[in-house]
Amino acid sequence: ELRPARRYRLGPRAEAAFVVERGYRRLGLGADLFRRVVGAARHRGVRELHVRCLAGNQPMRRLALRAGADLQLSGPEADGTVLLIQ
Repeated sequence: ELRPARRYRLGPRAEAAFVVERGYRRLGLGADLFRRVVGAARHRGVRELHVRCLAGNQPMRRLALRAGADLQLSGPEADGTVLLIQ
């Protein structure tokens, strides 16, 4: 899911969300989904893509870090932003 951060239309800031069901994990689907969401965001003019996951979700944290997110741990969650400026 790619959705506006604050408005009803996509603008320079957006949020990304997706889930890979347990039986399909560790097959590269999460990495592919993340790449596709980043690509869709860039194509639509998004410059900052916000990501959030549980602090204990190591696979998602690794995906976000590989995409360039500046993850910050805050209690039970990890929040970050991927800058998509070209």
